[in-house]
Amino acid sequence: MVNPRVLQLIGNLNPAGAENVVVNLANGLKTVGFDVLVLSREGGSLLQKLDGVITHIIPKEKTIDLKYIVTLSKFISKNKIDIVHTHLFGNNFYGFCATLLTGRKVIFTIHGEDCFRSRKRLFFYRHFAPFASKVVTVSRPLYDRFIYETGIKKEKVSLIPNGIDTYRFQKKIDLTDQRKKLGIPLDFPIVGAVGNIKPVKGYDIFINAAVDVNKKMPKACFVIVGGVRQRNEETMKALRALVNEKKLSGNIYFLGERNNVENILPLFDVYVLPSRSEGTSIALLEAMAAERAIVATNVGGTPYIIESNKTGILVPPEDASLLSNAIIKLLEDKSLAGSLGKYARIVAEEKYSVDSMINQYAALYNEIIQ
Repeated sequence: MVNPRVLQLIGNLNPAGAENVVVNLANGLKTVGFDVLVLSREGGSLLQKLDGVITHIIPKEKTIDLKYIVTLSKFISKNKIDIVHTHLFGNNFYGFCATLLTGRKVIFTIHGEDCFRSRKRLFFYRHFAPFASKVVTVSRPLYDRFIYETGIKKEKVSLIPNGIDTYRFQKKIDLTDQRKKLGIPLDFPIVGAVGNIKPVKGYDIFINAAVDVNKKMPKACFVIVGGVRQRNEETMKALRALVNEKKLSGNIYFLGERNNVENILPLFDVYVLPSRSEGTSIALLEAMAAERAIVATNVGGTPYIIESNKTGILVPPEDASLLSNAIIKLLEDKSLAGSLGKYARIVAEEKYSVDSMINQYAALYNEIIQ
């Protein structure tokens, strides 16, 4: 029997949540009986993490490119794709249109609340998602809201939490050497956050919280790991201006885009997720796998992952004061920080492994091609 052939459709392969999911899916699905191809409009540093997966880059010319639908349709037919699995709005739109022309199965994965961001997106999901083979959401709040906002039947929607390769975070690294590379003294506590620079990530709140933390702990350093897309360059400028305004330029480090977060997370005494909205944050799951003490905002899927005072501390969004209090608490109480990190690691392994995610998607693929 010929293995089912699945196309993973994503906009780029730069390190970010949905993009990491695609890489993990593509690598893992090969081990459970699927042929997998990845198609992206742009490349990115995650290309090197695709282990023997056939990858194609087909650029799209403009914001709405009808020719791209034709190009994608021809690609699907030529490569005898059985299932087109799309991620994020633009790819959901183009992938859906291409499967209408080719008669293939299509699955949307909804990674976050940006699907509700505009009338255009809601119109698409309300009128066309019912015709997809399946829609997958990555958290319970996202599942509930998608059904409510679109009116789609529950049978059409599945909930599959994102998963990560927890083994990546088991290796020992030389913390002294890594600190030297960053220029951070050994006795300075590090508070870190990971995620691309954009307003929804709440880095302005993180920086404002840093002000209060530094009043009590002047040696504390704050590290932000994440790339900047062109559309978010103004956000980056605003963050740098805020750092200068608060006189924190010697305490805050912007590391840019990194694809070796497993070497950086172990440096963090406290990991912070200050987001205004989240689905199932890959960066959060990776911090759990790295056994970090976590402070996260109580938004989206996060409270379904973090149990406050057991696997981390939850605080309200948009509140720099409560965020700083939680950070200080964990920096001062090493015993509490250690116990939260240990249990977070256990939960990551038991509930959010990449193997669990792959098995759930494999079952879904098999279901829709029966």
